[in-house]
Amino acid sequence: FIRLSPGGPRRDQPSWGLLLKPTPGFAVAAAFYLVYLIGLVALAVLPGVREVAVMGAVGRGALFGVVADATYDLTNLSTLANWPVNITIIDMIWGTALSGLVAMLAAKAVLHFT
Repeated sequence: FIRLSPGGPRRDQPSWGLLLKPTPGFAVAAAFYLVYLIGLVALAVLPGVREVAVMGAVGRGALFGVVADATYDLTNLSTLANWPVNITIIDMIWGTALSGLVAMLAAKAVLHFT
């Protein structure tokens, strides 16, 4: 999402140069985030709710986040010339933390309202 924000292209342009489109594909991004949320709910939130274990949801969510971001970032690092290592590291940390946080909040909400 951050790359789609107005500041994203200014920040990323020096690292990515010609790889960036002038305008992000918002429909494709929306499709990705929908699939991502479905995966996060199915693989992290629901198991945590079933076990009544919010920390289980956090752990699974963090694992889901790092695996998803590692798939993207490490593939790019291995196949694209001049792919920045710092973007890979930041992305993987961000994906881990955010996915764990979202899984925790979702599991807490479900457990609170059921």
